[in-house]
Amino acid sequence: MDADRGNPRTAGHHKQDSGLVATILAQREAGMPPSTIGRAHKVHHTTVGRILAAADELTP
Repeated sequence: MDADRGNPRTAGHHKQDSGLVATILAQREAGMPPSTIGRAHKVHHTTVGRILAAADELTP
């Protein structure tokens, strides 16, 4: 059973596989639009957007 299930602090928050995140970042770097990246990996484009935004916050 998922330990986060039912926890109001983590409800709706899911960690993405680090390999997928790396692939998403590489594809963005190659110029692929977020909607195309999402379709390629069966991930909603807003999830792709959140990953890209988080990466931008970490990049100086």
